[in-house]
Amino acid sequence: MYGFGVRRLGRVAAVGLALISGACGGDGGATGPGGGDGVAGTYVLVGINDMAVPAVAQMEHCTPSAFYGGSVVLAAGGNWQMAIELEDETGQHVLHDHGRYQRDGDDLEFISNQYGDSFEGEVGPDAVALYYDFCSNGQHDIDFIFER
Repeated sequence: MYGFGVRRLGRVAAVGLALISGACGGDGGATGPGGGDGVAGTYVLVGINDMAVPAVAQMEHCTPSAFYGGSVVLAAGGNWQMAIELEDETGQHVLHDHGRYQRDGDDLEFISNQYGDSFEGEVGPDAVALYYDFCSNGQHDIDFIFER
C-alpha cells in the first residue's frame, strides 16, 4: 500500500497503490526544494493510470502508446529527472524530462526545464506518483506511478 490521497484512489487501485490506511506521516508542513524527509532516491515505473506496466494507453488526442518502463530520480537538492520507455506508431522512444521539484507534505510540484511547464505529484512510503501532461496541451492526462 502506498500513501496517495483519496483524490487518486480510483486510478491507482488497480496497480495496488491506493491509500487505505491514512496519511503517511509528517505534519503536512512545507519542506521546500528537494523535499527532504527521505523522498530523494531512484524510483522505477510500475504503473500508468490504473494499469501495471507494460501497458498501452491513449491520452486525449495523442496516438496510443505502449509504456514499457522507466524511472524518475529525485535528488536531495531539489533536482529531478525522468526517462520513460515507450512505443507508438512512429517507433520506440524515450520520453525525457527534468527540472526542479518541491515538496509540501505529501504533495509534490515538478517544474520542467525540458518543456517549460509544471505538474503535480504525490509521495507515499517508497512510491511517487507524477500527474503528467503527456499530450503537451497544458492538462494532466496520465498518472505515472513509481516505486523504490
